[in-house]
Amino acid sequence: MAKRYVMIIDLRRCVGCNACTIACKQAWPDKIPPGEFRTRIKEIESGKYPNVVRVYRRTACMHCADAPCVKACPVEPIKATRKTPEGVTIIDDKLCIQCGACVEACPYKVR
Repeated sequence: MAKRYVMIIDLRRCVGCNACTIACKQAWPDKIPPGEFRTRIKEIESGKYPNVVRVYRRTACMHCADAPCVKACPVEPIKATRKTPEGVTIIDDKLCIQCGACVEACPYKVR
């Protein structure tokens, strides 16, 4: 069995600064088009003034074992959205036709 990679994020420590979004963008400058982000921070607010609580939730690809986005990608013979042997779901921007099928198929709506 191939190595499987994981990323552990303690959401209790998230302050909504978007540093992870910027770091992802800087780590993959050739893979993520300008104006597009593959990591997002969602702000969730609850309660009523003066007892308001705000939490932040990072959303990114979950690298599903049986990824619906990979199945939905119409590009052939090599899919633009595919799995690596390590289990990472990738989007090859050189092959991607921007049809949005992977976005629609994603159960987490993060593609």
